Amino acid sequence: GAFAPTIQNAKNDGFRTGHRGLLRLLALVYARKPLTATASLRALSEVKPVLPLDSIKRLINVRCMTQSSDSIGPSETTRQALIAAATALFGQKGFAATSTREIAAASGANIAAIAYHFGGKDGLRQACVLNFAERMAKVLVQTPDPPDLSPELARKLMQMIARNMLAQLLGDVQTQLSVGFVLREIAEDGAGAQVLYDNLVGPAHRRICALMSAATGTSAEDPTLKLRVFTLIGQALYFRVGAPIVRRRMGWQAIGPAEITQITEVVLANIDAMILAQKGL
Repeated sequence: GAFAPTIQNAKNDGFRTGHRGLLRLLALVYARKPLTATASLRALSEVKPVLPLDSIKRLINVRCMTQSSDSIGPSETTRQALIAAATALFGQKGFAATSTREIAAASGANIAAIAYHFGGKDGLRQACVLNFAERMAKVLVQTPDPPDLSPELARKLMQMIARNMLAQLLGDVQTQLSVGFVLREIAEDGAGAQVLYDNLVGPAHRRICALMSAATGTSAEDPTLKLRVFTLIGQALYFRVGAPIVRRRMGWQAIGPAEITQITEVVLANIDAMILAQKGL
């Protein structure tokens, strides 16, 4: 409500249907949660022309000005704004095609702040990747499992992880908007992909494999078990990446709480089917 004029100004800058993904990104800049979780585009396919940098800058500045003065200091605000702008631009244009001047202009920061906070463009890219990895790791990895898991408890913990993962991917705007950037990093299979693997994918996969092992009595290093776990993770990711296709086929206007519940029920049933299949039943 308080930011409606800013959104309208953005629309007046010449945005059309092709800019909806970017408008959602910019709306995140002044969302209720801290700017540290700001991320990239919901769907690259919805993004056509490059968003005018003055519009990105204006919306980032609006968010920063509304941040509580005792929440984060000005230096951290600048750092977070740079991560927000870089994630957006890297996701939209790619790392090589994005200049530090564009990032600075979009964030409202001095170009020298990139070197000060991150050591340069490469360091900023790594910070963007790590920001996403740390946020998702809180959902998938950081809660320790109790020792001597019973098969039923292991099953319930797998279901809890699946619920949390779907809620984060489908219900959390900040995570939704990270997908374009993260997919680029994985596709390029460079340093960013390694950061994602070391800090998120590897630990999360090993944890779910351990739970599947406890639930089925089979080895966590069994190749079939590891592939089953990848299919579980892949299901959740597809509902985020393929959301426009899912909505069309299902006849949904959006993927909201009711739709997330339906998706979650199917994925949980698939977990039970995977457990039975791994047991050879």
